[in-house]
Amino acid sequence: MSSVSPKDLRDKRLSPNEIRRLTTSNPPFDVAALAHWVDRDCHETRKELREFLKDELFVGRYHDSLSDMRTLATKRLRKLCEVPGRFISVHDFETDPRRVFAVHELTCLVDGSFATKVTVQFNLFGGTVLKLGTDRHHSILTKIDGVQEIGSFALTELGYGNNAVKLETTATYDSATQEFVINTPTPLAQKYWITNGAIDAHWSVVFAQTYVNNKNEGVQAFLVRIRDSNLKVCPGCTIEDMGRKCGQNGVDNAKLAFRNVRVPREMMLNRVANVNEQGKFVSDISSARGRFIAALNQLLSGRLCLSSKGVGRAKQALTIAIRYAQTRLCVGESGESDTPILDYQLQERALMPLLARTYAVSCVGMTYVKNRFAEETTANGSRGMGKLSAETEVLCSGIKSLNCWHAKNVAIVCRERCGGQGYLAANKFEEMIGDGMAIETAEGDSSVLMMKVAKERLAWAEKTKGFEPGRTEFVGFRDLMNPEFLLWLFRRREHLMLVQLQGIMDRDIKIGGFSWFETWQMRVSDQVQALAKAYIERVCLEQFLSEASKNPKIGFVLERLAVLFAVDVVNSEIGWFLTNGVISLEQGAKVSEVLRELCGKGRYGIAPWAVHLVNAFSIPEHLLPPAARDWVRYNEVNNEGELRNVAF
Repeated sequence: MSSVSPKDLRDKRLSPNEIRRLTTSNPPFDVAALAHWVDRDCHETRKELREFLKDELFVGRYHDSLSDMRTLATKRLRKLCEVPGRFISVHDFETDPRRVFAVHELTCLVDGSFATKVTVQFNLFGGTVLKLGTDRHHSILTKIDGVQEIGSFALTELGYGNNAVKLETTATYDSATQEFVINTPTPLAQKYWITNGAIDAHWSVVFAQTYVNNKNEGVQAFLVRIRDSNLKVCPGCTIEDMGRKCGQNGVDNAKLAFRNVRVPREMMLNRVANVNEQGKFVSDISSARGRFIAALNQLLSGRLCLSSKGVGRAKQALTIAIRYAQTRLCVGESGESDTPILDYQLQERALMPLLARTYAVSCVGMTYVKNRFAEETTANGSRGMGKLSAETEVLCSGIKSLNCWHAKNVAIVCRERCGGQGYLAANKFEEMIGDGMAIETAEGDSSVLMMKVAKERLAWAEKTKGFEPGRTEFVGFRDLMNPEFLLWLFRRREHLMLVQLQGIMDRDIKIGGFSWFETWQMRVSDQVQALAKAYIERVCLEQFLSEASKNPKIGFVLERLAVLFAVDVVNSEIGWFLTNGVISLEQGAKVSEVLRELCGKGRYGIAPWAVHLVNAFSIPEHLLPPAARDWVRYNEVNNEGELRNVAF
């Protein structure tokens, strides 16, 4: 905040915009350079899309019926793709998938339902046809880009979510007609939560247990027509609208069932496996499970799409809350309403750690994983089919979990810190919280994904004898504002958690007689979740400090944010650090004091920079709600006492 006095703010009635002007001082860093760094990739696409989203169609609407919400989300999808490939294309997965992720980050600022339809059309449906299909399927890709053909993705079943390899839908090959016959044998086999299913989809990528010559060859994917060009449901397909949900009601989710639906042999997406003209099943991958894992590669990019939406929503929520806190005047020392609530320590302690974590996890961690994904999938002319390293696969799951949890938490806290204004639908927190609930379980329950992260991290530790930097003691100045010491704390935490989890596993299996499954699933879930979180947070902090060292113009502000992120993590887990002897009682007593200092307006605090730090997120003004702009003008009333819907 600037040094403007309370008297300056109370002597005359000022608008929020005037208060914002008076209380925004020049920061000691280059805001433009920071904003460029925050965007990181696809700068031209981002710039053009921000301008494009000024179109009237993307203005917020908060009183629509269920039908109108769905119609609007579809219209927005079509508008985005009016010029196919201008902003997003299925072929971006072959050239630079970061473009897909950037579009997700920005479209969610308009509406989570709109962004979800983008995800399914271009990633789950279009991306799967691109990657699992071959030339005989790719003729549809141009129509997917232009939304002349809308698709869906039918993997999850009512009874089979995270154990999809055991799903029940069947595809039985009829050699006489060279067709697959698709059936839903039980109620639990209904395809569930199918986006675009209730209204819009012409096609669905359907995953089914595939029987050829009376042998189950495992789960394969098929391109199935579920509606004709006039959107009439195809024979044998049963589609049931799932109705209203906790959020994203512009998405037309459905349950799908199939009764003797016949599809030509050529509609099997055959990059991983095929049934040839002689009716023989062929694949270069010998095991059914191996083929299933290869077929589900698209879920990894889906996790990054969801994580990108979490990034966008976290940035948006913080921008709203901090800009509102800058202009909402409350009681000051004089007893008058002359003090911005952003000056209150209560507000600083609630929002500043979230701001630092957004930079650490959403800006740095997410960018690191996106870059790895893009480089590996497009390496050596592989056109989107490059094999991901084991660590990148794990990072896709981990960063999705942290970002999606963070987005929901940010929305909840920011809604509360905006008081009554946060409760108005027009200020977007309702939809942001709903989005958070949707993305934390879509493409894999985040807690279940973290189990995969921990399992792989444990396996690497067994091969490499742990995490070496965490095995040794720290040599240097043990100060809670020393980035090197904080990084050692993160490494030490991860190392000890590895050792402790492995020790418990060994004890319960070798001495207690429990099976590996029973131990992992029933006895160590707390340790598993903690290890996975420690691993991903350590990666984020390492990359954050590395970024700070490489960017001289903004390096000191990045380092300050990294330190705040790290100290906040230590504070939230102070019991673990103390009981494991990683920090002393004396240091432990200082953690909360250091955290208050970092959140405040003192020498080391980031509060004076808060408005500049959210402005660097580059959320366009037209995508910010009244609370982040002139909320007084929005709430003016006319002579009849009705709320005036001022254009924003």
